[in-house]
Amino acid sequence: GKSFIGNLLVGSEVFQTSDRSCSVTAQCSIASVLDPELHVRFQVIDAIGLFDTNRTQQDVHQILSEFAKLAPNGIDALLVVIPGGRFKSSIVKTLGAIEIFFGEQVWASSIVIFNKTRRAPAEIWADRTVPALVQTLEKWHQRGVSICTMPIAPEDDDGNRDVGRLAGDVRALKQAIVQRTVVYAPAIFRQVRAELETTTQQTMSSLKTDAWAGRMAEHNQMLLDGRCRLGVLVLGLA
Repeated sequence: GKSFIGNLLVGSEVFQTSDRSCSVTAQCSIASVLDPELHVRFQVIDAIGLFDTNRTQQDVHQILSEFAKLAPNGIDALLVVIPGGRFKSSIVKTLGAIEIFFGEQVWASSIVIFNKTRRAPAEIWADRTVPALVQTLEKWHQRGVSICTMPIAPEDDDGNRDVGRLAGDVRALKQAIVQRTVVYAPAIFRQVRAELETTTQQTMSSLKTDAWAGRMAEHNQMLLDGRCRLGVLVLGLA
């Protein structure tokens, strides 16, 4: 689910995918792609299976540190992927774990993706058939969460899934990401960013004049590019 969404955003199969319910992602991996139409670079992080096992506070701190190293400016969008487009009661518990893991403020930067569904976001917002979903929708509405959907890719003439025909849905998801205005950057992100800046300054100060000028120009360009770069963390629910 989540790796499939990550591959759609990047436009190639860079993240390992699986049809199994458990996560196959052993560690955080990242891919970057420039969208010339939206004029932004998406840095997509395929998150490790956070909720496959019970984790200690030390584990949480270490994982957040890894996220921060991959996206020191913060997470512009947390994509929470619900597999099969079905909202099961067990998902509520996992959503609670996400809130404990990241903090309540993360929902302002979140987009929930109902994967492999024919329903439109408006239909999901209006759904009153599942009590647990109704309560969750009310909470999402209050916290500013967005909902996107991704249908099952239609088959081509050879019976293979033609993900190219999902281009319109991928475009809608990218636009939803760009429209997020709240960056998730807790203290650990600020700490890692400060450490990176200190290391960069120390490295530059030890260089000779010509080399220093070149590295400084490179660093300034990186900061400039950062203004047009969006960190996207993709998280799957079992």
